[in-house]
Amino acid sequence: MTGIKLDTFAGLFPRLPAERLPANAATQAENCEFAYGELRPLKAPFMLKTLASAVVTAFSEDGLRFFTWPRDVNAVISPLGSGPSSDRLYFTDGYSFRMTLKSGASTFGGEPGISYQVGVPKPTRPPVLAIARNAKIDRIIGYLPTVKFHYENAGLKYQEQEISFSVIEEGQKYGVSIPPRTVNAKAGQQRAELLASKTFDPMSTDLRDPTPDTAVPVFRMQFVKTNSIGVYPLLDQYTSNSKFATDDVAITMTINSTDQNSATLTIGDVFDSKDSETRAYTYTLVNIFNEEGAPSPPAVINCYTKAAVSLLIELPDMLNYAPIKEVRIYRIQAGGVSADYYYACSFNYTGGPTIQGADRTSAAELNELLSSENNYPPKASLQGLTNIGNGILAAWSGNELWFSEPYKPWAWPPKYMLTLQWPVVGMVQSANMLLVTTLGFPYIVSGISPDAMTSEKLNMNQAGVSKWSIASVGGQLFYASNDGIVAVSGAQGSLDFSERYFTREVWRAKYGNYLGTMQIVEYDGSMLVFSRTGAFKAFLIRLDESQGSMTELPGFAASGAFYLVTTDGLYYASENNLYIFAGGAPQSFVWMSKEIRLTKPACFAIANAVSSGNITIELYAMDGSGGFQLKHREQIFNQQEKTFRLPGGYRTDAYKVKVYGNGTLRSLKLAGSGRALGEM
Repeated sequence: MTGIKLDTFAGLFPRLPAERLPANAATQAENCEFAYGELRPLKAPFMLKTLASAVVTAFSEDGLRFFTWPRDVNAVISPLGSGPSSDRLYFTDGYSFRMTLKSGASTFGGEPGISYQVGVPKPTRPPVLAIARNAKIDRIIGYLPTVKFHYENAGLKYQEQEISFSVIEEGQKYGVSIPPRTVNAKAGQQRAELLASKTFDPMSTDLRDPTPDTAVPVFRMQFVKTNSIGVYPLLDQYTSNSKFATDDVAITMTINSTDQNSATLTIGDVFDSKDSETRAYTYTLVNIFNEEGAPSPPAVINCYTKAAVSLLIELPDMLNYAPIKEVRIYRIQAGGVSADYYYACSFNYTGGPTIQGADRTSAAELNELLSSENNYPPKASLQGLTNIGNGILAAWSGNELWFSEPYKPWAWPPKYMLTLQWPVVGMVQSANMLLVTTLGFPYIVSGISPDAMTSEKLNMNQAGVSKWSIASVGGQLFYASNDGIVAVSGAQGSLDFSERYFTREVWRAKYGNYLGTMQIVEYDGSMLVFSRTGAFKAFLIRLDESQGSMTELPGFAASGAFYLVTTDGLYYASENNLYIFAGGAPQSFVWMSKEIRLTKPACFAIANAVSSGNITIELYAMDGSGGFQLKHREQIFNQQEKTFRLPGGYRTDAYKVKVYGNGTLRSLKLAGSGRALGEM
């Protein structure tokens, strides 16, 4: 009994001649879906929207709002999973590495309206240091003091009185006169009388003994602030030669060398040479996103322990970077056991090329270590930006592979950079490893932290050919090479998968001139391969089909595509339109069988098709010249099963079956009689 039964359907195998194709394989398969054990069409793309200009790269988080670019861009969401930081989007194009807020994406697409160069510049100039005036001194500016004088000996005051003064330098220097010593001749007689009457006040200046020769002149300066609410003391201090002087502010009296009855009072910090120390200072910049950069070169100053130190800072070029909001000051803890820098204070930044302030922090308050030593901004030439997990971003420039600090996408320390033997072509992340293709050997890069990344060269010399022809599909890594599609598992690469469909010669003949335009992207367990310039016919290969299922997509044209995990959808751009791949109604498909050889010539009289929707079945028979002629065309509309007659008048041992339409074919049987058909 001779007949033909088709109830399983396979796709294309370009590597094989038509006569050597496996059973149920196709010589033509366009827009076919083989995932369901029957022959059905892929769904047509759904046009999501039309944009104002042509699109090469698109990004979306929700499939509703997009950023689009007219150039090749890689974009990733911030690895910071919560709070305002999670709203950031980072993107590279090989010329600039920028950040924007992903909430700024629009239903109309377009580039980010506001974006900043990623990172915070490392200052190149050290701070300019000087000993600063005490804060108590600063607050007396604008106020006049009350100046009192007395001679002092052994804690006793003589001739205490208020005196006049002149201002030499406001808040710092004042001129005064020193009253002469007086001798109270009646003090002894009156003292004796008062002692007898028991009414003697030993502190009375009128009745005190004459001013001792050993008494020293002392001045007292009092500054107060008076307003409608009350009187507030600002400073009350004696000259430093007084027992009553405190240790927070010093008033130094300098007697005029040419006039011993006049002196200059100088207000300043207390200084004791025994308490001198050496401090080292550095500073960092913090932008409006609270991202802190690497520290400046240090500066050193010798000062006393309680000194306030002023810092004058010249800011680096901030063009294109996010605005700076503050400058953080760090210093080495004097007398400490290490040379670590500790946070001292911050200066708010409001604009201008410089910023100035003073560090008045005591040593006891230095507790927070500098933690941004490695927060260098990334190179502008980085490209291929990828999130590799554990809060780490990766990108490349030339043969350099760079990594960010974990959960600090603005910080890219040079010490984490890996140098490969050849320039990088592309890379993709899967699980805990990174596949990197180069112009030479491919590499597997792995590690749980950027300081522990290692690179391992794969066992095959298969260079990458395109930045975009590398993808993770169904949990396995693939990339295009000059010889075919390389599948990578662990540290092993293989062309076995590719060789099911292509020989080296077939691959190069079909795609060799266009490999630089090739992109590979995942779709529902399948590998979609296309040219970003439309240079060759796109194709789709399912990875979960044991017998193979490759179909071509003749109507597919895209300048770029991306898979969105949140919607489980594949999006692509074509000119100025955005589409969802297979997001529409079933489209028309075409499938033609291999040449089906019979054991002996036959002429089929009857056929049975189990189908749904609208399909057309064509039967071709080999003629005497070795060509195939159409013998019958059967159109089926919305029927579950149909039996139909076939024309006679010929016999042959070679047939082909062609099916097209937008319906589904579950099985097709051809036989010489109705009885034979029933027995199949």
